[in-house]
Amino acid sequence: MNLLRYIGECRDKGAYPVIVTPIARNSWKGNDGSYNDLLWEYAETCREIGRTAEVPVLDLHKLSREFIVKKGLEASKAYFFPNDFTHSNDYGAYYMAGFVAKEIVRVCGSHNEPRYRFLAKCVTEGFGQWKPAETIAVPVKPKKFEAMINPWGENELLSDVQDLDAPLDRVTALDMIIKTARFFPTNVYNDMFTDVVGHEWYAGTVECAYQNGIIDEHLVTDNCFCPENRVTLEEFLVLAVNGYKSRKTLPQEAPCSYDDCCRPFALRFIRAARSIGLLKADGSEQLSRIITRGEAVEICRRMKI
Repeated sequence: MNLLRYIGECRDKGAYPVIVTPIARNSWKGNDGSYNDLLWEYAETCREIGRTAEVPVLDLHKLSREFIVKKGLEASKAYFFPNDFTHSNDYGAYYMAGFVAKEIVRVCGSHNEPRYRFLAKCVTEGFGQWKPAETIAVPVKPKKFEAMINPWGENELLSDVQDLDAPLDRVTALDMIIKTARFFPTNVYNDMFTDVVGHEWYAGTVECAYQNGIIDEHLVTDNCFCPENRVTLEEFLVLAVNGYKSRKTLPQEAPCSYDDCCRPFALRFIRAARSIGLLKADGSEQLSRIITRGEAVEICRRMKI
């Protein structure tokens, strides 16, 4: 409704509105490695309103999504700020601006309204290939400010978690993984589990984890997630690896000293956890034991996403 109102207000002032669909994120599902299009509904709403209100729609979402999917998870990071999967850097902004320019020519160039066609004629040529650097350096704090606390980066991950000696439950585990992987919380719950209802405070956490492929099917029984169940080390590593896979590529799977200690479904997760340093190399960890919140925090910090 707000978008329609904006269109009306623009037209009342004599302007000619144009709708641009949202830029796609570099977001992938941890369970199967597929692209996770969390903004598809927003883009589709833009397209529908464009058709209804007869407003040109520049489908930046489609072009940016195709660009990210073609590049893949790791290569796409070169077009976003470090450790940011939403906001593009200068390279990404250049490509997104180029996509918008191309869409203006394509969509507005044949429009019935002369002023839109005039806009298309104003687009100059020159959208080319600006190759990103091999590595993008993060600015370093000047020496004279080394003693100054940086409120954005100096606080340790999950430093606000309380009751560190308490046993870890599934909801708290999901919340930790979501924060570690820097996912966006959601206020909508789609009732995918019979024992999690929308009015529960943790419903949005469960929804976010489900949307991003963190919850493995083997942790669900008869469509129940059992959100208050205590979590074993093995179960937490399953969740952690799925969260890790949504942001980073796993090393090649290889046998490890825990192969005979875990359940069959968890084997690939345990091998992955060992390869990225979430488990001790000597096989001394007891995978079936309940872990504490504090232990889960330390594992999340070792993920280094």
